[in-house]
Amino acid sequence: MSRKSGYSFKCIIKSCGEMKTQKDSISFFSFPKDPARCEIWLERCQLPADTLSQKNVKLCGKHFEKIMFLNFLENRLKPDAIPTLFPDNCDVSTTDLSSEKVRTCTSSSNTVSCDSNTPLNISDDPGSSKSCTTVAYGNNEILALPLPGSPVVPDSIDYAISPGTSSFSSEKSTYLDSPSDFTSSSSSKGCQTLKSWSEKTPRKVLLRQQLKIEKEARLKAENTILALSNQLSEFNTVENLLSLCEQHLSPAVLTIVKSNLMCKTRNPHGYRYTNDMKQLVLTIYFLGPSVYRFLKSILSLPSVRTLRRVTSKYELIPGLNDFLFDFVKFKISTFKTEALDCILCADEMSLKTHLYNSLPKDEIIGFHQTNLTKTYEAAKYALALMIRGINVTWKQPVAYFFVSESCRSLDLSDIIMSTIKKLLKISLNVKAFVTDQGSNFVSFSKSVYVSPQRPYFTVDGKEIVYLFDPPHLLKSTRNMFFKHNFSIDDELTDNKYIIQFYNVDSKLNLRLAPKLTHAHINPGPFEKMRVYLAAQVFSQSVAAGMNTHLELGKLPLEAKCTINFIDKMDKLFDIFNSCKVPNSKSYRRPFKNTSMQIEHLSMMLSFFKKIKVISKVNGTDVTSRMNFINGWLISINGLLKLWILLNESTRHPSDYVLFTNRLNQDCLENLFGMFRNKNGNNRNPTPVQFYIAFQNLFCLNYFQHLPNANCIKDINDILCHINPQEVGPTNVVLPEPSSRGTYFNFQIGTVDYRHLNLPEKNALHYVCGYLYSKCLSQHSCDLCIEYGRSQTNLDQAFLLCYFKAYTNTAQTTYGNLQMPENDFYEYIYELENIFIERFPMFAIAKGVAYKLNEFLCNVPFKHPCPNFDYVYLIKLFVRKLSHQDRENI
Repeated sequence: MSRKSGYSFKCIIKSCGEMKTQKDSISFFSFPKDPARCEIWLERCQLPADTLSQKNVKLCGKHFEKIMFLNFLENRLKPDAIPTLFPDNCDVSTTDLSSEKVRTCTSSSNTVSCDSNTPLNISDDPGSSKSCTTVAYGNNEILALPLPGSPVVPDSIDYAISPGTSSFSSEKSTYLDSPSDFTSSSSSKGCQTLKSWSEKTPRKVLLRQQLKIEKEARLKAENTILALSNQLSEFNTVENLLSLCEQHLSPAVLTIVKSNLMCKTRNPHGYRYTNDMKQLVLTIYFLGPSVYRFLKSILSLPSVRTLRRVTSKYELIPGLNDFLFDFVKFKISTFKTEALDCILCADEMSLKTHLYNSLPKDEIIGFHQTNLTKTYEAAKYALALMIRGINVTWKQPVAYFFVSESCRSLDLSDIIMSTIKKLLKISLNVKAFVTDQGSNFVSFSKSVYVSPQRPYFTVDGKEIVYLFDPPHLLKSTRNMFFKHNFSIDDELTDNKYIIQFYNVDSKLNLRLAPKLTHAHINPGPFEKMRVYLAAQVFSQSVAAGMNTHLELGKLPLEAKCTINFIDKMDKLFDIFNSCKVPNSKSYRRPFKNTSMQIEHLSMMLSFFKKIKVISKVNGTDVTSRMNFINGWLISINGLLKLWILLNESTRHPSDYVLFTNRLNQDCLENLFGMFRNKNGNNRNPTPVQFYIAFQNLFCLNYFQHLPNANCIKDINDILCHINPQEVGPTNVVLPEPSSRGTYFNFQIGTVDYRHLNLPEKNALHYVCGYLYSKCLSQHSCDLCIEYGRSQTNLDQAFLLCYFKAYTNTAQTTYGNLQMPENDFYEYIYELENIFIERFPMFAIAKGVAYKLNEFLCNVPFKHPCPNFDYVYLIKLFVRKLSHQDRENI
């Protein structure tokens, strides 16, 4: 029988009066479904049989003894529970006790022991029987005694005790609630021991004490569990977890834990990372990409694309950017010592003259801008600087400059010296400086006193070897070889022998020099710029084929000098182009300063010192004008000097090898090729295109991992290798974008001004009408419209407007064109004069529009409408003239 609640009802016993409510703790119980037990309940409660036909017939828990309940809450009854407690000592009927065990005992004494410390005295009346009955109820035996003066109870009487009750009865028995009842002259045939007589027995006292202790212990345990649960719920928070992590974890691991806790509740596409986390992941990536990929698979780490996107938003303006060198410093912090040796390359790229007005920065891009100055001249070239590893394959562009003409010697000297100092400051070992033989670079080499005898210059006391790019020297040598004759020990070289050889060899099915083509023999303007064409002319295949023809008599003996020259240049270029790839050509193997390599270099030094260049046109000596000769002398001596410097700094000089193909400008030429491809294979990109491409390619090179620059592959080593300061918020690896100064919003919502031309005299009125019509789009009222139609008479100054106008329905002189008052034209004319005077001064600095606005807003003008938008008019005027002027520079 279960307890039911949720609505109000009363106990069926009228004298009880208990009512069920939501807040009461008293339980109510339905009558049993078993008919036999239900009849006993009705009999005990003295209720008629038709009582159950009523609704909500319930009996409250007050009518049951505690032993009738299954739990302490007293809301569940035992299956055999029977109500026994009723008010006013009401009598209840008896039930059958035939199922219980009844035992009768007889005693000849006056005292009967009932398992109690108090003896029970029995009257000594001769008419009474000295016998008693013990009724077994469950595991307990209850003593039933005859009342004094009562007749002898016959043995045929059956006694029964209802299960779960503490009373017994017969057909005419009476419950004894007090000692006075016990001595009454009732005719009852049996009785039950008083409850008060056995309350304080030692066993019950001990059980009550144990029950009390257990209840207190249970209550205490429940309170403890509740307190611990509350404490655990308060402690089980992300803040407490992070607090413990800060005490016991390293900064690197703590950063990873924090980031993963932040990303746990987010969608993978919505992950957000702090700068510290990005910086740490970047460090792990540079230390060991395999570890990074492993951690990326099990943790929420930012991808390389995310890191590249973050860094690509920072401006890389022309010049030496300090934070760019900080980026490079962070990257090389993971390099091994030998990976820090590098060369600095410099070269120029031709640009298309163009000025770009950047509205977000309020700056015009495309003026001449070097490390020292910025002038009001449109840039025609871009000077780019790149560093490249000598012992390890890596490269990184570091700076660029816009120049109007080829970079002057003074500016170039300052740029090169400042760049090398910054590179040395960030712990890079700049060993050499490599350029082509442009006139500005040749002038710079002379200004720092570079010569064949002194193939280096010094920066802060450090020797920097000067090398001219070997591929450029080879092209220059080929071009001069085709244009002039070389005199060597009274013997002349001539390209006609190569032409004779090609004419014969090209007709054969099996050729001796299969790569030789017409472009090699008669190079055009673009073919002269191709290194591979020059390398295939000065090749062992061509020399061997010509030797074969010479022996067969198909070439004259005079061709021997040309053949020897080709063979010597082939071996020289092989020495300057050695690489890690195994090669059967002995001179193409890595440079180790062997006797064979030294002998050939020494021979070529003597060769270039003796060579004379004779013009084919007039036979004059033009050797003094041949820059390639001095370039080879400087480069050969520079290579020998570089070997000494590198061999001194290496740990194992006997095992050191030098890959000379890393001592050229191929990396920079490839970078220029990528610049051109970024803009649709445009050979001459504009300055703003170069600016955007440099920024993108810097990040692309920055995030290229160097497989040989470091060798940490274990995650424990990596996390221990990271310096705690490297993940601090003050590190500049991910700097905040620099402030752009005062920003002035010049958004005007239109770009059709790009298709207009600035007025001279008559066209001024037409353009003024355009400006006024745009102002009407911001505010238009009857007063403004009337002001825009003020001109009605035809004048010579308005002829352009007259012929430009379309005929309208009103048949006005100027159609639908806006023709305001003369004071508006005078106002625009004054604005133009100020703009022409001030623009050249402001254009080369940031905040062009902001500075112009400060002057233009002071020009007096009064429109009849108080709501006329003066600010918009000035913005539109500045945008129009800025666009026109940058196209005319």
